[in-house]
Order: sequence, then structure tokens, then C-alpha cells
Amino acid sequence: MRLIIALASVSAAMAFTIQPPRSTFSNVQTSTALSAMRRGRPRGPVRVIEVKPPMNAEIKYDTLRVTVPNLSPTNDKQLKDTPLGVMSLTDALQKAKELGGLDVILINENSDPPVAKIVD
Repeated sequence: MRLIIALASVSAAMAFTIQPPRSTFSNVQTSTALSAMRRGRPRGPVRVIEVKPPMNAEIKYDTLRVTVPNLSPTNDKQLKDTPLGVMSLTDALQKAKELGGLDVILINENSDPPVAKIVD
């Protein structure tokens, strides 16, 4: 509902439009305004995606540089790893089985040959 008031000294082409006062429901937000407020990080706990290194049969390389962790016998403090040398994947899996049913885990696949470690 618009009221057009034409002034006597102004021609009909230069009319002013006056808006009626807004209703009491003017503070209700539209769906686009609500979606703009919802932008940003979603609520709730942050999901942590854990990336596990390839183990045992998941390793896709034929030859590996294999190491074994070296534990000191006095206080179980880990020292430098003991290298076992370069060997095939089947030999590494067999060595892990000999050492007590341990696992072969790929540590660094970017080196040549890739480095794997026999761990529990």
C-alpha cells in the first residue's frame, strides 16, 4: 500500500513514494538470511581421520630396507634402530614371524629402497 503524494508545484512526473510503516513481523528472517548465518565450520566434534601406514601384506614393494627397534635391557629406553639390511618382502615377513609374530610396517616409501620396520 503506497501513497503517492504529488506536490502542487512539482509536475506529475516527479512524484514521491512514501512507504507505510513495517509490520510487527518485519524482524522475521528469510531462509536465505538464515543460511548466511549458518556458514562456517559445522557444529559438533571435529572428525579426526587417522591414516595408518601399510602393514604386512598391504606393502606393495618387492624389496625393503628393514630395521628392528633396539631396546636397552636396563630401562626399556629405545635406542637407534638396528638395520637388518635390504631384503625381499617375503624374507621380511618371515623374519618378523621368527621374531615372535611381529608386524612389518612401511616407514618411508619415498626412499630407495623403501624403509620398513619390524614392530609389535
